[in-house]
Amino acid sequence: MTADQITFLIIAWSVVLATVHLFLTLRLFTAFQLPKVPDVQPEQWPKVVAILALRGGDEFLEETLTRLTTMDYPDYDLRLILDSESDPARQIVEHFQATHCPKNIRILYLGDRPKSCSSKLASILRGTEELPADCQAVAIFDGDATVHPSCLREIVAPLLNGVALTTGNRWYAPTSATIGGLTRFLWNAFAVPVMAATNIPWGGCMAMQRDVITDPELRRRLASGFSDDTTLGAFVREQGRPIRFVPAATITNREDCTLSGFYRFLVRQYLTVRLHHPRWDFVFTSNVLLGITTTAVNLYLLSGASTFRWPVLAGYLIIVIALCIELGTGSYLVRRQKSLAGALVPRFSITHWCVLPAALFVLGHLNLVACLHTLLTRHHVWRGITYRFLGALPVEIIDVQPLAEQPFTKAIT
Repeated sequence: MTADQITFLIIAWSVVLATVHLFLTLRLFTAFQLPKVPDVQPEQWPKVVAILALRGGDEFLEETLTRLTTMDYPDYDLRLILDSESDPARQIVEHFQATHCPKNIRILYLGDRPKSCSSKLASILRGTEELPADCQAVAIFDGDATVHPSCLREIVAPLLNGVALTTGNRWYAPTSATIGGLTRFLWNAFAVPVMAATNIPWGGCMAMQRDVITDPELRRRLASGFSDDTTLGAFVREQGRPIRFVPAATITNREDCTLSGFYRFLVRQYLTVRLHHPRWDFVFTSNVLLGITTTAVNLYLLSGASTFRWPVLAGYLIIVIALCIELGTGSYLVRRQKSLAGALVPRFSITHWCVLPAALFVLGHLNLVACLHTLLTRHHVWRGITYRFLGALPVEIIDVQPLAEQPFTKAIT
């Protein structure tokens, strides 16, 4: 192969990868152009039961409870499913009740823990065992979902037109300029377009028709699953029913994290897709190809070789430009959407911008390692619970450690 041919292949491969990310950017832009909430009379909104599964207290749990109990939806109840009576979240919940006296809240305890599914799935099953006769829809939120007042209307509105499942997404905006927090911010910013393009819902803020969550087949899958969002998404897709991303339900998360905490979080995100979602092949292949390319380019440049230095640099620049366009578009769309909802996404400081290039460099390598690690993962610890995968059962709890008594337990631990 001649030098000209190798140069052409380097540039062509870079263009292919860049084109994939520009396509994802276009899909995200299209997703954010969906119609607004229709003007519906209060009596036309369906009765909703909202579920919040709690094991440990998230950093912003009290703020989340305040927001979830004061949404402007006409008729909804919030069910809090506490992991146990000794869970650290109980103290936060009881303090919130004593302070705010909400009337639309009900506290349930998980009780006997199933050994064949994750704690969150067990809590969702527990919270939806007995739904009121007039309940027509169920919403699920996470402890870090600091929603705005109209959020429930926005995720329920498409259900009025026959959509089976709606979902928002999260957007990290760490207040501290740490390498861990900014690496997670970048990963999530690149994950949101992939999720929008492949209809992967986010379990932190979603709503569904009643008949979805009460379907015996889905409940069987949840009883032997690990993740709510990918399990629900795969089930609804198999039925040929529509899933709708709701841009207005994008939730800003201000939590910070360490680099090791982000890596555990990252492995778990890919693990949920690998276990339950039919588009795992696309997610895995696209991430691995980009990671291998980035690693190979960095190793080549560090080696000091000069034979194809300029084509490699040019190809790398093409990919970086595409990633910057994707990141910039996503940031603009989220900021515009949050401003329409009367909320602001905190802006980065000069320190944030100085750390971002290092975070992008770290992400290129860490993402590849996490993807490959996920293929070999047979055990994972999440909030003090050790899970085993693909043994005698698809998912099996093999150890449960009580969470420490502390004000909150970060969601990524």
